[in-house]
Amino acid sequence: MTKWLLLLALLFSFETAAQSLKLAVKEPFLNIHSGAGRGYPIIYVAEKNETITVIKRHTSWYLISLENGQQGWAKQQELVETLTLDGKPFLVTDATLDAFENQTFSFGIGLGQLESVNSQSVNASWRFTRHLSSQLEYSYALGSVAKNQLVDLSVFHHPFPHWRFSPYLGIGAGQVWTTPKTPIIGGGDETRQSDLLSATVGLNTYITSRFVFKAEYKRFSALTERDVTEDLELWKLGITVFF
Repeated sequence: MTKWLLLLALLFSFETAAQSLKLAVKEPFLNIHSGAGRGYPIIYVAEKNETITVIKRHTSWYLISLENGQQGWAKQQELVETLTLDGKPFLVTDATLDAFENQTFSFGIGLGQLESVNSQSVNASWRFTRHLSSQLEYSYALGSVAKNQLVDLSVFHHPFPHWRFSPYLGIGAGQVWTTPKTPIIGGGDETRQSDLLSATVGLNTYITSRFVFKAEYKRFSALTERDVTEDLELWKLGITVFF
């Protein structure tokens, strides 16, 4: 029970809200557009040393607020020479990496081993906050003795979503169906169904475009019909595409 409470505490750790960033224009001028795109007209020109506030980002454009209340969009390349108010350069990250940090939906496949038996899996995830996501996964493992099918619904915590190598922790629950390959004489229904609890540790690695490489370790605790807890370990590598 202690390990589950610890995982819950880590999973739902306090999440601070992002604060707006103030910058100083160091070029002779900075063009502010009415929308996030080259086709939108310039509605304001910020002068050198004028203070601007970065509100949010959309692809390679930033929503800017000025001290006079004017708002508009500035292109990423034009913000490279700006400085924070304490004199530090404004660091601009890659737009696709920014999309990785702010993804909403993802679908993936994986290959691994469930208790030394080769396994395959498919999953779908929904990122409902910057740091929290849910995932529904189906895994299949066919061994020499039995066939195992697992369905698991998990909640993951992503403590560093802006990192290219982004670790995560999770807990979940589900079901496992175990079917012996050789029929058991007098055994009645051959398929055994058990409840599952799971704990997950994993690492997402952003590759390129919208593809992510995933390495994951998951430990299951299955409550059998005989009220005996059976532990299962799943090691897995996979590829995920996000939207």
